[in-house]
Parts: sequence; C-alpha cells; structure tokens
Amino acid sequence: MSFSAPPLPSDEEYNLSSEDSTLLKRVIGIQDDGELKRHLLAVQAEAYAVHPYACIRSLGFAKFRISKHPAYEAVIKLGKERQNAILLDLPCCGLPIHDVVGSDSRKAIYDGYPRENVIASDLYADYWTVGHKLFKTTEESYSVPFLQGDMFDPNFLKPGVRPVNTSSQITTSPPSLAALTSLTPLQHHVSVIYTSSFFHLFEADEQFKLAHLFASLLSPLPGSIIFGSHVGASEDEEDKLGRNRFTLRGTTAFAHSPASWKELWTGESGPFTPEQVLIQVKVVQNMDRKHYSGTLSSEKPYIAGCSHIWSITRR
Repeated sequence: MSFSAPPLPSDEEYNLSSEDSTLLKRVIGIQDDGELKRHLLAVQAEAYAVHPYACIRSLGFAKFRISKHPAYEAVIKLGKERQNAILLDLPCCGLPIHDVVGSDSRKAIYDGYPRENVIASDLYADYWTVGHKLFKTTEESYSVPFLQGDMFDPNFLKPGVRPVNTSSQITTSPPSLAALTSLTPLQHHVSVIYTSSFFHLFEADEQFKLAHLFASLLSPLPGSIIFGSHVGASEDEEDKLGRNRFTLRGTTAFAHSPASWKELWTGESGPFTPEQVLIQVKVVQNMDRKHYSGTLSSEKPYIAGCSHIWSITRR
C-alpha cells in the first residue's frame, strides 16, 4: 500500500476561527486579515514541503488545540505554582498531526507557563524552523530549547527506567534545559508532558515501548501529568481490546480503546500501578475528514475510529 499526497487546498478553503486569528495577530504582530492569510499560506506551503501531513492542509499548525484540553487549566496552574515545573512538548512538530510547529507550547507560555521551564523535542528540526517563521521569532527572541532526536534511540532516551514512587527516590538533579543534548537527564524530572496525535501512529508493541519511555520522564510529585489526544477505537464491546487501522500514509497502526489504553499504562506490564496514576479518557467522534483525503493504492478502507482526549496524572 502506498500513499500519494494530495495538493494543498485552494485559497477559498482557508478557514481559521476568530479566536485563533485574534491570538495569532497578537503574537505575530500582523493585524490585517489579508496579510495574515498570505503569511499563513506561505508557511503552510513551506511546512507541507517538509512532509505532507494532513494537518498542514487544514492549517492545524495555526490552531491552538492545547487550550481546549480538559487538563489545560490545571497544567497552567501547576506551571505557575510549582517551582521549576518542567513542561516537555514531545514530540512538538514533526509527527503530531496538529502541533507541527510547536504552536501549543507557545500557547501555554502565552497563558502564563514560565518560558524558562519549557522544552520541546522532535524527530524533525525543520518544523521548529518553520515555527520561527510562522511566529516571526528567532532562537534568540524565543529561547525555548529544542532537542532533535528519536524517542526509540537509547542514546537519546534511556530505556528500562521505571517510574519512582517519591521524590526521595530520585538519584539525579534536575538538569539545565539549555545544556541538554538528550532526554535521558530529564527522567523523573518532568512535571508536564504534552503529546498530541502521536501514539496512534504506531503499532501496539511500539506504543507499549513509548508508554514506558514517557512514564520514565514523569515526576513522581502529585499532579504531574501526561496529556494529549489521538485517534482511538470506540467504546463498543467489539473494540474493547483495541483494533488495527489503516493510516493515510499507507501503513497500519493500532487504535486503543479506552479500556486497552488504561491497560497499557496500569495493566500487569504497564509502567504504573492503578494506585500511582489517575487515567481519564474522553471519547469523541472524529471531525470532518475532508482535509485527510489522499489516494491509497488499496481497496482497504482508512479506519478513522474516534478521537480520544486523555490524561494520566500522578496521584
């Protein structure tokens, strides 16, 4: 099965909410609607040339989805009240279907999360550069550290590190974010991990590895949280164990159900116990998929499933 990327939509399909438009004008400094549209479409074309993700076609990079998450207000509160509460936007640009240029971590900073405690990481560095062009910033004017790396690379993030129960069990000191060259020094020190539309890109065994890697990064302090959203299976009995799905990239991936998602994290082989974390999953029907259409050289259908909006919070 192969995937042929569709062309970008016409200018007439340009669609941005008044809320997102207002915030972009404030942050970027462009007040004219026409000028803002031309700027976004130019950034869209450049981002699509890096990799033709569906979200780029629908201007997903210019829509601040993080603030619509049920956990968002608690996250901002934690960032303001907990000293040195590290927020990791992971991955922030290349693979997530919405936050392709780090827009969501910028939104958190705009709403009061201390910039000095934010760090971003992804497999691709090009999108981070596109993010600077979108928001008209530079590495100097927007000094959030960015780490390029592969989550599955043991030299980038050490596998086999279990979560701890209390901060007294942590054997390392919180690192300087600006000095980091890998994610390993962050293990057990991250208060907030945000990941959008990432897990659903992988097979079940890869998601199992990711869950353990993410869990190793999370601080044991109560309220520390991993949150995000992705495509998942329904709550129907037939989908209880999750299901395989076909992606628009011509590959297969695994869609967890709410039950199997909880089992992934707190089951017998999961990184946490049910006593350590509270897992919440909200299931919603998928959005209009018109921007997600491509050409699959197979008669097998693309199974979109549902959207899961979820959080995993240390008790």
